[in-house]
Amino acid sequence: MKPHPIHPVLVHFPVACWSLGSVTDIARLFFGGGVAEVSSWLISAGLILSIPAMLTGLLDLGNTKNNSAAQDTVITHVSFVLITWTFYAASVFMRTQAMTSAQFISLALSIGGLVCLGFAGWYGGKLVYSHGIGVQIKELSEDRHRRDTQNLPQVK
Repeated sequence: MKPHPIHPVLVHFPVACWSLGSVTDIARLFFGGGVAEVSSWLISAGLILSIPAMLTGLLDLGNTKNNSAAQDTVITHVSFVLITWTFYAASVFMRTQAMTSAQFISLALSIGGLVCLGFAGWYGGKLVYSHGIGVQIKELSEDRHRRDTQNLPQVK
């Protein structure tokens, strides 16, 4: 059996940080500036945590070589991930600018990042559930059958 893919384990952290960052960005409109700092920290953490998730995702690309039908989905998934990262990085950058429109622009970039994050997740799920990337059903079934039947009495 192949080792468990690490990418699905790691993606939850940047997804959580970015999603909560966007929610707190929207909350900033109602609750003021203190929430903006929380949002900046969450989005920045998502940017940092996404790097190992993206690197392990690139390593998992080797699982798609025999599945040419999944190639278009992989390209779309990777594209949305990179666009998401760019939106959030630009949002953090805009927070450092002294322009009066910087808050509005950073919020718009954050919401754009959240939308792209949703599409990236959709296509990531499609890779698993439609194309079976990272799924080892046959090997798991054979192991389970062997385990479940090893202690049964033999019929002659």
